[in-house]
Amino acid sequence: MSKRIGSVLTALSMAVLLAPQAWADVLPSKRAQAGDEACVQEQLTRVGVSAAEAREQAASLTGEELTYFAGGNRVQVVAGLYMEEWLTSVGFLGFLGALSFVVVDSSKK
Repeated sequence: MSKRIGSVLTALSMAVLLAPQAWADVLPSKRAQAGDEACVQEQLTRVGVSAAEAREQAASLTGEELTYFAGGNRVQVVAGLYMEEWLTSVGFLGFLGALSFVVVDSSKK
């Protein structure tokens, strides 16, 4: 493999590593709505938090935090990954493995 192709593949790998920051989640500027606290409580109980603890945690959040967590599926268990995060990680590790195999194999020639 030529040095130019290796440089292109390296640049592509770096772009893949840095690209997720371009799609970072944007915090909405609207105020908390009446049902936001109940929605956050429901999400917390769904991941295994007791109802009393979910009420306490939702009550301690600010209006912006309530709006953020109520707007979608943003509450998850710590260290738990969504399926697309697992698949993306496995795919990227497979890509890096294949890339390193190609680089090592071509350097033996």
